[in-house]
Amino acid sequence: MKTALEFAKTATHYASSNHPPNHALNKIMDQVSRIELLKNATPKMKEQALEICWDAYAKVLAKLNSAEDESWGNAKNRDGKYIPDLEIVDNNDFAELVAGESEHADGAQIAIEDYQEDEELVF
Repeated sequence: MKTALEFAKTATHYASSNHPPNHALNKIMDQVSRIELLKNATPKMKEQALEICWDAYAKVLAKLNSAEDESWGNAKNRDGKYIPDLEIVDNNDFAELVAGESEHADGAQIAIEDYQEDEELVF
């Protein structure tokens, strides 16, 4: 059975490895949960291990750029490398989506034009 400090060591591994930030943060939180559930650890051991985990969590957060996708494009581990799992969008699908949105927008315009001044608007 793992000790609290072994779980903390695992958390620090994820903080310093080349994993997408969302993956590392999830794994670190998993270690926190495991430490909290330990029955064979003293409160002081748990406290020390949790402090190490939260430091690891903060280390991952410090690396993040707020404009960056923390999942790296929903990256999947393939042969030891994280590769974005991006959807290929068909331009025809996009054109249909835009056409559909403009149809709805035209409908909204018609509803506004049909409004009579003495009618009460209900939102």
